[in-house]
Amino acid sequence: MPTSSVETKRSKSNGKHKVEEGISRRPQADEIIGGWWRYFPLAAVAFGLGGFLAFTLLIPGLGGFIFGYFVMYIAGFAMLAILTYKQTRRLVEHMSREASIRQGMLESLQAREGANGGCVGEIAAMERMHSEASEQEKLPKQLYAAMIALPLVGLAFGFYYLYDLNRVLAPHDSRWLSFLEQFRSASLKMGIAPLQVPSPTAVKRSFALYVILSLIFFPFLAYWYHLMIREANEHFKTQWKVEDELVANMG
Repeated sequence: MPTSSVETKRSKSNGKHKVEEGISRRPQADEIIGGWWRYFPLAAVAFGLGGFLAFTLLIPGLGGFIFGYFVMYIAGFAMLAILTYKQTRRLVEHMSREASIRQGMLESLQAREGANGGCVGEIAAMERMHSEASEQEKLPKQLYAAMIALPLVGLAFGFYYLYDLNRVLAPHDSRWLSFLEQFRSASLKMGIAPLQVPSPTAVKRSFALYVILSLIFFPFLAYWYHLMIREANEHFKTQWKVEDELVANMG
């Protein structure tokens, strides 16, 4: 068998291996937050509102209102610290395993490109997106989420984490779909069964607007967490279907 043929088969095998490696990490990485955890933001808001009510009753007047307002957010964010940790951890783990899948997809195309040609543009675009993801999809250390439970400074840490969690998911989802579009285009040129590219699962939203709304109306914070959790869940589940189709097409 010619050497080039052996190298091509080895590259294809390595590409599939990396995809399968990424898929094998699903149970540990892509945690679906469901069950009673879905109501945890509501419980945190109720806890914070309880603190606000207690201090406004104990300390009549403007002083009690202001003190109760701060206690409301401190107590609410303290409870949300564990959910912030879970959300941060699962996104970090998911993005790490997806990097392995993207690399496998690239290697499978690069192996075929050597034999067929004609997909240089798609492969270059995928390499650029793969590099961008590695550079831009970064989140704070999940262990530091415990700082959110601290009095006063925890409020700053809470919004700090919300900023990064709000910033990362929608671009991550969009970049993944663009990556799939390029892979599909290359697959069609190479005669490979093309993947079905799903619809977006995350929406880019204004962090400043959501901060203002949550500061004006405290229960809005529960809605904000609900959106982040739901979108991450949907992104994971949608991507699983694509990955299963991908590894089946690789044979």
